[in-house]
Amino acid sequence: MDFNACRKIRGKTLTLPDIERIRALSIRHKAGSRRFLSIQVCEAFGWKQPNEKPQDVACREILRRLETEGLIQLPPAIHNGHNDRRKAMISREELPLKNSLPSPIEASLSDLGSASLRLVSAPHEARRWAGLIQSYHYLGYKPMVGRSLKYFVDLAGRLVGAISWGSPCWKLGPRDSFIGWNAALRARNLQLLAGNHRFLIFPWVRVKNLASHILSRSVQQAAIDWRRLYGISLCLLESFVDPERFRGSSYKAANWKYLGKSKGSSKSGNSYRFHGHAKDIYVYPLTPDFKSRLCSSQ
Repeated sequence: MDFNACRKIRGKTLTLPDIERIRALSIRHKAGSRRFLSIQVCEAFGWKQPNEKPQDVACREILRRLETEGLIQLPPAIHNGHNDRRKAMISREELPLKNSLPSPIEASLSDLGSASLRLVSAPHEARRWAGLIQSYHYLGYKPMVGRSLKYFVDLAGRLVGAISWGSPCWKLGPRDSFIGWNAALRARNLQLLAGNHRFLIFPWVRVKNLASHILSRSVQQAAIDWRRLYGISLCLLESFVDPERFRGSSYKAANWKYLGKSKGSSKSGNSYRFHGHAKDIYVYPLTPDFKSRLCSSQ
């Protein structure tokens, strides 16, 4: 096997003996699924999340990288990628009919009371959430990889929106400068961040200040649920706002901090693709000592 140096993938440094060990596991479990192999590798190397669950998603990316480099051979994939997963996730029955929208909600927030968030957990709830995002969010639905939280938003007994949180960006210049960490600290402590992936208020809902109200409630609820489900105490949240569509008023009103603009590129596989569409970057500290925590090597 042509392997003369260590490989560093997803923060894991793999030596030649490590690769040989993974290769032996892939041969031993060649009749199983890729997820089954990933679990076996996690157990062999002790790769666990803070909540003691295996780092399955990160491990599968490592395995794919090793296969791409010709160092191991994986079992055949069960599906053909994200498009198949997306089609399986959103069936036609889950997509709302745009010609039969619910009756409008037009009132002041003080008259309607506080919004509440319902964590999506059951498969049928996840399909409904995905269908609503696909129908009414300008970016559509995209499966989230890794840790994530999805919520329905209710107000005065009616469903008014949806929001989700997931893995943050690996590299983000203005954010990294704001935190003050280096590459090694970022690799170690990036798990203490989460990103606001989707935020939707349905077009028939017109309630002033509702967006900032939902954001304020969501950041606290996300921190609680992230710690409960994943065993991680988040200390910073991030989000992107398209300046051609939005002014970021709701984020500013909810005390998010504007840091600048992105470079206009997105991650594609193991590299970045420049698309030229820069986004405004906002962050929300969850703890007063977030910088010291994120810059700690302990």
